[in-house]
Amino acid sequence: RADLASVTKSFTSALAGIALEQGCLESLDQKLIDYFPEYAGQLEDPRKGQITLEQMLQMRSGYPWVESHDDLWEGMLAGDFLEMMLQYPLVTDPGTKFHFSNVSSYYLGAIVARACDVDLREFAEEQLFTPLGAELGEWWPPEKNEYPMGFCCIHVTARDAAKFALLYLNDGVFDGKQIISSEWVRDSLQPYST
Repeated sequence: RADLASVTKSFTSALAGIALEQGCLESLDQKLIDYFPEYAGQLEDPRKGQITLEQMLQMRSGYPWVESHDDLWEGMLAGDFLEMMLQYPLVTDPGTKFHFSNVSSYYLGAIVARACDVDLREFAEEQLFTPLGAELGEWWPPEKNEYPMGFCCIHVTARDAAKFALLYLNDGVFDGKQIISSEWVRDSLQPYST
């Protein structure tokens, strides 16, 4: 097995699609902050309260690419990921511009776990990996807040990664079974920024 790094973001997106299909998530128009009410009164930037799940999936949340500045990168490695919701500055208004965002994908994974009231790793195994006949490696670490890092570090074999790719090439169907809705696959493969 190998660490797929940022390819993990695609797995996290798939899990969000499954959670939406199952009704755990009501809509992609829901706000990030709706799932983290403990931080709602602490947002200094009111724009953060307007970030939607769809904007995070499109990498248009306004949060920066963490590798763009040493302080952001070091803070991510050392910090509490949920606290970054407060600490990380927005670099653009939500929904206006693409920024490759680790924190957005982290929040999406945590949101799926909270919305479905599940352990994200177990949800991934039950809803995605087992139907693919794939195996999630031992390494997909939770960080301080107990959620696996939805932006990186998932460990799978090349063959199992290829099964995931086939799932998307076949409109969400694998081995004759619809695992992810074809609409989710279609929407996932659309360009939203240039």
